[in-house]
Parts: sequence; C-alpha cells; structure tokens
Amino acid sequence: MGQEAQAAGGELLPRSRGRVLSLAVVGALHLALLQYFVPLQAVFSDHPLQGVDYDLHIGQVFRVVEALEKEGHAWSYDVQLLAGQPEGTITDAGSKGWELWTFALHHYFGVTRAVAFNSFVLFAMLACPVLMYGAAQLLQLGTVASVAAAGMATALWYFDSLMHWLWYVGMVSWALASCLAMLTFALFYRFCEDRKPLLALGCGLCLGVGLLIHPYTFFALMVPMLTCYVRQFRLMKARDHAAIVLMAVFSLALNAFWLQNAARHWHYILNSAYFAQARPEFVLCDLFAVLCSAADSGVIGSRAGFRFLFLGLGLGGLWLWRSERDRRFLPVGVSVLALFCIAYFGSNIPGLSQTQPYRQLATAIWLATLPAAYFVRRVIEQWQWRSFSPVARFVVGVGMFMLTQQLITSQVTYFMPRSIPDPEPLLDGTSPPLSKYGFWAVPNVESHIHYGLPHPEIAEPGVQETLDWVAANIPPRSRILVEGGIVGERLAWSTDHEILGGFVERNVQHVDANLFRTHARIVVSPLELARYMHVFAVDWVIGNRPEFARNPELLELVTQVGIRKIYRIRTNPSRVLHGGGTVAARQNTLDVRASTSSEPVVLSYHFHEALRCRPDCRVERQLSEIDRVGLVRVPAPHPPDFTVFNSYEFPARGQ
Repeated sequence: MGQEAQAAGGELLPRSRGRVLSLAVVGALHLALLQYFVPLQAVFSDHPLQGVDYDLHIGQVFRVVEALEKEGHAWSYDVQLLAGQPEGTITDAGSKGWELWTFALHHYFGVTRAVAFNSFVLFAMLACPVLMYGAAQLLQLGTVASVAAAGMATALWYFDSLMHWLWYVGMVSWALASCLAMLTFALFYRFCEDRKPLLALGCGLCLGVGLLIHPYTFFALMVPMLTCYVRQFRLMKARDHAAIVLMAVFSLALNAFWLQNAARHWHYILNSAYFAQARPEFVLCDLFAVLCSAADSGVIGSRAGFRFLFLGLGLGGLWLWRSERDRRFLPVGVSVLALFCIAYFGSNIPGLSQTQPYRQLATAIWLATLPAAYFVRRVIEQWQWRSFSPVARFVVGVGMFMLTQQLITSQVTYFMPRSIPDPEPLLDGTSPPLSKYGFWAVPNVESHIHYGLPHPEIAEPGVQETLDWVAANIPPRSRILVEGGIVGERLAWSTDHEILGGFVERNVQHVDANLFRTHARIVVSPLELARYMHVFAVDWVIGNRPEFARNPELLELVTQVGIRKIYRIRTNPSRVLHGGGTVAARQNTLDVRASTSSEPVVLSYHFHEALRCRPDCRVERQLSEIDRVGLVRVPAPHPPDFTVFNSYEFPARGQ
C-alpha cells in the first residue's frame, strides 16, 4: 500500500507555503479558542483548575505526588478521606499519567503543584489537533486531508458537546487518550503494512503512554488493531509477530507499577456502571440535540452538528476507499462501526457496562474524522468550480453559506455566551424575559453559564462560601460528614480536615463511610444515625438530610451557609473507639498516645492489609456491621504509645 498511497496523497511531509499557511490558520484558531475557554492566566495561577471531576482528580494527583516524594510509592493510605482509604490504586486508574506528569514537573523542575497539575490540562488541549494531523499523515491521507483532520479536531474539541463535556468536567485524561489512540492505531496500521521496526517502536510507546493516561485505551484500540493483525497474520514473519508481542509487553511493563497496586486492591472494587451508560435511543437524542440523560451524555446541552457532519463525510470517505479497494477501508470501517455499537449498545453487554461504554463514542468520532478528511481532500482535488454554470455556482454558494450559518448559530455560539451581547432592556428599562438564546430567563441569574475553565461560581453555588465558613469556624483536623461531591472533594484536598463524603459513586468498599452513599434512598433511623456518628467519630455535619433536623439531641444546628446547613455533634466523639488514649492521623500514619495497654484499641479508621504496628504490637481487622472493610484493631497487650503505619508490604496469598 505504501507507494500507491504516497503517490495518491503526495509526499509524506511535503513542503509548501499552502501547507504552512493552512496549518498556521488552524493553529491560530485553536489557540484563540483555547484562550477563550481556558485562559493561560488560569493555567499558570496558584490554584488548580477546580470543579466537578477536577476536584476528584486534584485529590488523587496531590496524594500520589506526596506519596512519591515522601515514600517512593505511587499510592498511600489516605486518612483525609473516608476514614482511611488507599489512594492511588483503583479509583484513580484514569489519572496515572496526570499524576506522573505533575510529580515530574513539581519534583524535578520545581514547578508548583497547581501549575504542574494545570499544565497537563493545557497539554491535552493543545495536543489533539496535532495528534490527528500525525495520524492522518501516517495513514498517508495527504497534506490537504491532514490539515482538514486537524481543523475538524479543533471544531469537535470545542463545539461537540461530548468532547467539550469531557475536558470541561475534568475527564481530560480520556479526551487526550482517545485522541492519542488515533496515532497509535495509525502507527500499528503502518507497521502491519510496512513491517518497519521504527513503526513498531513508536506504536509500543504510544500504546504504553495511552494506557498510562487512561486504561480504557485498551477498549478503544482492541477492534482496530485486532482487525489489522488478523488480516496480515499469515503474511507476517516470526520477527513481525515478535514485534507485536514486544509492543504489548512494553506497554504492560510501563504500566506494571499501578497494575500491580490495582490487582492487590481488586477485592475492594464495586460497581462502576454509573455514568456513560447510553441506550440505543440516545442516537436520536444526539441527532436531534436532545439531552436525555446528563449522567450519561454530559451536563452540557446536546450539540452534535459537527459530529454528524463529519460522520457523513466519513461515510463518504469509506465509500471511496471501498470502491477503490483501498486497504484502509476494512480496519477503519469495521472499527468505526464497532465503536459506535459499543457506545450505544455496550451498556447491555455483560461486563462492558463497567467500562462506561458511551465514552467510546469519542474514539468513534475521532476515527470517523480520518476518512472524512480524506473525502474532503478528494472533493477539493476534483472540484472544478469554473465548469459550473452561474446558476449552479449560486446554488452551491448559498448552500455553503447556509450550512456555515447553521453550524455557527446552532453549534458554535452555544459554547460562547460571553461573545454574544445580552438583549437590550425593554422600553420601561426592565430586562426582557428571554435570554440571548431565546430561552425563558430567570431574573438576576445567568441564563447560560460559560463552559470554560475555571468554572464560574454559578456552576458551583455556595461551594466557596461553605469552604470559607469551615476555614473560619471549624477547628483543624476535625472529621466532617459532607453532602455534595464537589464540596466534599474540595475540602478533602484543600484542608487538613478528615472528610466523610465526596463523590458517592466511588467504586471501592470504603464508601461505606459515606452516609450519603449507604443511605442514598433510605431513611436513616435515629438508632442507625447515632451508631454511624459513633463508629465514624463525626465531629461536624454539612448537609440537608431531614433526619439531621429530626435528631436535635444528637446534632445541633449551628448555621446555614447558602443552601447548606451545618451541624455540630452534641456528643464528644473520639476516633479511639475502644482502649483509651488519643490518635493523630497523617498520610500513611496513625499515632496513638496514652492508650490502656491491657485493652485492645479500636480506631475509627479503615483496616488495610499493609498496615503494621510498632513497637511490639500488631494490627487486626475489627469487623463492623455498617462497614464492609472493617476498622483498625490493635490487640492487647501493646505499649501505651504506638504507631500504626503503612508498610507497603502485603501478606502472601492465602494468609
């Protein structure tokens, strides 16, 4: 295929003023939109980019960075969330690349943690058009098609609701990984065709890095790579098969450090099929711009005009490849179909629902963009404008204008409310009842938030107000039960308090420490509430559950900050549940002082297999009726002062 495709597509990297100019235009547009949506001053500030999943990832990244610096390990026993939970093992599988990036910049180059964290987002924002351009070049689509692919990537990145949602809410690792998967596929395709060792090396590196950025890269590449390999299997020599095996071995070796940790903690795993569980009818929802389920397709209004336009162009490109018997048709065509089926039907396939299959729609869109770019190139090459009659030119011109106008009106402006002036006041000076988009507006409230970073306060009502009150009124290192994922996660990473809360969908058993998970739709009886408050030694409560107000003998209403009520526990809770003394907790360590040596000590912290005790003491699991993990127990006799610490040593299997 190599020589034929190169002849059809021109030089692999032809040098021309047109190419440079077109790339400059696409690059300038992408950078201008980047500055609009993610201003550089926000990236290079003292604050990490916050909001929704970003707060979850900040906690994960910062804890792992701290563990790497202090312990040399990529996970830790985190005492500041859920009464002690292993951070850096399973729940952060999609943050491994982000963690290593932040650690490297912070530890080796002295970059602040916030800027190092933010710069990963900046890199992802910049990388996608470049990756798509590279993939198109490797597939030998030609210069025009490669530039078109980069331009389409920019349009999708900013103005497709799925793509925009991914990086806006914090799923930026998956957004980047899905783009990198296109370059990985292109390298693998070229290797299968040309069998050059350098292509195998590049593919193995991209595959390993892609899995490091997000493990669901495996599901994105499974079909396209397998299709290429099966087709070429009999034609390959032993060294070619060996090269493919080495690709897999290298990528697994690059990820071995966290895969090993995940395997050791797999027994804690819970259901992950909460989000991105699309159904077949979501095809119509996306097609007709209807938001059917924010939990599955995003918290942004459905805007898929560019997506379906490029899909239609992609089908045209696939048709051309099929009619020309082009070898790119089979792997790309089969993979686009398979990925779309996974996205819209995967939630009905046992096991696949755990991977949040609607995510793969991103991969399907990127892959369909490549034949779409090829189709655009062929149209441009065969376009003979001068041969059109004046009437035909007029009709085509009007059609192109109307298409552009509709895309800008219905797709682009939705994401750019700051660029559109508000309606002028009515004659009596009052504000009109309709927003700039024609929707009924709520007085004194923004009718459409800015879908950029950092998130505007209207997207997180009262969160900062609550954090300010906590900082001013709650004593350091208190244990707080918090309702609300964002406020819980932000308190956990930005303060020294111990938080029982955060995102209730965490897929490890330690979420039993979060009352809002265990009793999400269950009324908490006074006895259950008192037992929970005792077992988890709660000092303060931030939440609006009616059960809190119904138990004034247990909880004292202190104040209401915005929409959140804040309670103080009337009892005198202690995180030493039995055995006397006090406990001071920090990452990987529980220091107990002045305990009763003749009695077992039970701590209100989760048990973990790697916890050890010194001097002359040991750690056991204390079973609990309300917690599947169990608590830390140090049996008697023991010294009055001792330390429970994370040894990073696991018992042998069977023990």
